[in-house]
Amino acid sequence: MCERPLLVTADQLSGLQTRMTGLLAATLTTLLAVTVAGCVVLWRSVVAPLGRLAAATRAVAAGDLAATLPATGAPEMRSLATDVTAMRDRLAADLHGTRQALDALAQTGPAVSALRSALEPAGGVIPGVVVAARLDPAEGVLAGDWYDTVALSATRLAVVVGDVAGHGPASAVFALRLKHSLLTALRAGLAPGDALATVCGELADVPAGQFATAFVAVLDAGRGVVEHANAGHPAGQLVAAGGRWTELDTTGPLLSSVFVGRDWTTTTTAWAPGDLLLVHTDGVTEARDAAGAEFGTEGIHRAVAASGTEDPHRVVDAVAATSMRFGGSQPRRDDHTVVCLQHVPVAPAARTSSDVGRDAVSRR
Repeated sequence: MCERPLLVTADQLSGLQTRMTGLLAATLTTLLAVTVAGCVVLWRSVVAPLGRLAAATRAVAAGDLAATLPATGAPEMRSLATDVTAMRDRLAADLHGTRQALDALAQTGPAVSALRSALEPAGGVIPGVVVAARLDPAEGVLAGDWYDTVALSATRLAVVVGDVAGHGPASAVFALRLKHSLLTALRAGLAPGDALATVCGELADVPAGQFATAFVAVLDAGRGVVEHANAGHPAGQLVAAGGRWTELDTTGPLLSSVFVGRDWTTTTTAWAPGDLLLVHTDGVTEARDAAGAEFGTEGIHRAVAASGTEDPHRVVDAVAATSMRFGGSQPRRDDHTVVCLQHVPVAPAARTSSDVGRDAVSRR
């Protein structure tokens, strides 16, 4: 009577084992099916769309900005495709703007080149005066500074140094206008102050915000004098051979439509052989070091003292280089212009045989 319960228990265990085996098989089958289905869904919603988007993105990177960027698959993939499309569209818009800028540059290049050439100094010279100068633009090819010299006679040389507010084509056009107007007035025989007044009288059509400073001088090597007028420009420096400095300071307002009708005084100063006339723009003296200190007129004095006054070309290079070194690696905000003119003795002309013959005839 004790063996029947054992047989029932064995049957039950066998049936339970069979059911557990079937349940495990069903679970594994379901897990496999879910895994396969998940892989299919992942492939369709992420992997395949990502591959298509990657291929389209490579086409855009290769230069095909018209390539279609497919927005398919999971919401995250569609969002990514939308962002990439927006980036592609921005690149296309920027490229269009760049092409327009290049086209505009190609069209204006000859005009800018012609304007730059027109601003180049003619470089008039006379016996008895040595001219040295340099202009270093702060940016680009069109500076707001300009200078020029023009021979008025065998013994008189005019020099003009100007600084227009701003840079670029508009400032360069204004500088060109002032330069030629001033030189024309000086060629007509006007004194420096009268030349400035005449030119300023022609600026009624110029906006008040457009203005310039100018230093105008006529150097008379025969008489040994400098006649100058200064329209709000940094003072010119007259350096005597013995080392004495004389400032040729402002004699009237700057050139602007606001000052139409104003007068500029012409001042006469002695100018002996060996003396230097040094003129610069404010970019030279307003150069700042890392601490914010300005180069100033004292910096010019130090540079000239170090270079000596025998060679005007060396003086110009020394002043320009010292000012630039003083400013260090900081970007320059203004043009640098330095002009130096030296009064030198004129050697007597060599006597020819015809001159000797004429002297002999006159003695008879």
